[in-house]
Amino acid sequence: VPDKIMNTFIDKIKSIQDKVKQITVFTSFEAVGKQAEYIRDGLQYNKLISNIERLLSETKKEKVILGVMTTLNALSASTFVLFLRQLYEFKIKYTDRAIKFVNVYSHALMALFAICFPHMLQGGSCKKIR
Repeated sequence: VPDKIMNTFIDKIKSIQDKVKQITVFTSFEAVGKQAEYIRDGLQYNKLISNIERLLSETKKEKVILGVMTTLNALSASTFVLFLRQLYEFKIKYTDRAIKFVNVYSHALMALFAICFPHMLQGGSCKKIR
C-alpha cells in the first residue's frame, strides 16, 4: 500500500477509534520475504511489515485489533516457521495488542505439516524426510 493511502487509512482509524467499540484490520500472508512476494503477486513484504508496525504503534491498543489470515499451502511451507516467528515478534513488541491469527488449511496439507514441522523448527526442511 503506498504511503499516502496508508497515511489516510491510519488517520481515518484515529478519527473513529474513540467512537466505536473495536476495529479489526485484516491482512493476509503466510510466508516471509521473497517467498511471500512470490505467493502474493504485487506484495512488497518489507512494506507490509512496515505498515503493520505503523498500525500497531500509531493506534490505540484497546481499540484496534490486527487480524492475520493465512492459507497454508505448499508454497508457504518453506518459510512458515519464519512467518510464525514474525507474528511472535509482533506479539512480543506489542505485548498489550490483540493480534488474531486466522488459518485456512486442508487436511492433506496438515498431515504434511505434522510430519515436517518438527524438522522445520530445528532449521531443517521437508526435503530431508523420506
